[in-house]
This record gives sequence, structure tokens and C-alpha cells, in this order.
Amino acid sequence: MRTKEFLIRIANLFLQSEKASADWVNVPILRRCWYVLCVVLLGVFSINLIILNSALYDILAKSVGATMFYRTAMAIIYLLLSFFMITYSFFYYRYVVSTQKKLYLQNIIFFYISSIFIFGLSYGWLYYINQKLFIYQNPPVVISPLFMRYPWSLKIDFILFSAFNSLSGNFFKIQCGTTFVSLLSYIQSLYTYILIALFVASHVSQRKNNT
Repeated sequence: MRTKEFLIRIANLFLQSEKASADWVNVPILRRCWYVLCVVLLGVFSINLIILNSALYDILAKSVGATMFYRTAMAIIYLLLSFFMITYSFFYYRYVVSTQKKLYLQNIIFFYISSIFIFGLSYGWLYYINQKLFIYQNPPVVISPLFMRYPWSLKIDFILFSAFNSLSGNFFKIQCGTTFVSLLSYIQSLYTYILIALFVASHVSQRKNNT
């Protein structure tokens, strides 16, 4: 119970660190969404840390089946997190509209940057499962069917791919190789444009209310 209370306090402190986010803590649905996001990200980080520093690393390094299960599980988790971020944004905007509060730029930046990283990691894990999902020019490493440590250069490439995708751009090193990835890319770019539209609409509404 003490551990739960400690984590809740940390999450609340983070939310209250900015004036633009201080009122999130008082909204049950936003607070719960934030707790879920924190717990899942902390869990993923902990699992990877345990695997890299325990006997599980040797097990995965020798089993193709276990490695594929691990990669698939991680891809599913990050894909769910991607759509969870979209849902979280919807709840936040509904809250802003219902209370007629101002939609701050740093809130939009928070959602935007978070989506770039989460979608980028999703693309990366999908690539680890099946390299044919992407057209990747000169990848820094050949993905083995067995467990391996993934270089940061590869992760950075997919985060950059995600950043370009978010604005419907093309990253010169990586392109979509299948309809599924193209659809995922389309959803990401659509989400970005919706964020921009919501920010503009919020400020237009605020100006009308002030006149």
C-alpha cells in the first residue's frame, strides 16, 4: 500500500509541476489514465532491465520461440500505449471543452512528443518481429531471430521515422513496407493534425468567450 501511495504522489507531483497541468490531478478520468500510463511504462522499463541483467537473457539468447514471444509482447504493449495516448488526449480535450479552460501549448507538446516516442518504439518492435514490414536502407545491424541488444542508432532511426510520419513526411532511411504499417503511419499523422486543430479551436473559442 505504501508503494502505491508513493507512486501516486510521484505521478501527482509531475502533473502539478507545470501550471498548465496542475488541475489534471483533480479530474478522476485524467488521473487514472495518467496512472495507467506511468505504471505500464515503469513496468516495461523494469522488465527489460531484469531481462538484461538476469538468467532470462541467456534463455532468450538460445530460444527463437521465447525471443519471438518477447518481441511480440513488447510490440503489442507499445501499440496499445499508442492508442492509449490518443484516448488520453480525447479525455483531456473533452475536459478542456466542458470546463472552458485554456488548452496550453505545453499540453499539446507533451502529447505530441510522447506520441512520437511511443509510436517510434512501436515501429521498432514491429521491425524486430518482421524486417519486411519496413523498407530500411543500410540498417546498423542485422536482426537475429535470437535475442540481442538493439543499438541506439536503430532506435533513434525509428524515432526519427515516427517524427517524420507525424507530419506526413518521408524519412530517407525508412519507408513503410506494408499496408499495416502505412495504416499505422496514417493514424499517427492524423492524430498530430487533430492535436493542432484542437489547439487552434481552443484558442479561437477562448477569444470568442473573451469578447
